[in-house]
Amino acid sequence: MSVDPWSRPTLDDLRRVLESIGKNDVEHERSAERLELSVPAEVQTLRGNTVSAMTREISRFGIGLFHKGYLTPG
Repeated sequence: MSVDPWSRPTLDDLRRVLESIGKNDVEHERSAERLELSVPAEVQTLRGNTVSAMTREISRFGIGLFHKGYLTPG
């Protein structure tokens, strides 16, 4: 990770964190089937900044993203 505590993580940083999160065998009762998929992504904010992210899961209702900090998509 970067030395600067205010900097955004790189895609490699996000990938390492996702790999360190353990998978559980608990059966979730969700209304939509979800696909766990980790691929690089980018989010553009209202101010025009591009933020690195990784997808966590995809369903018919949306995409779960993993990123650092709060952001408002544009």
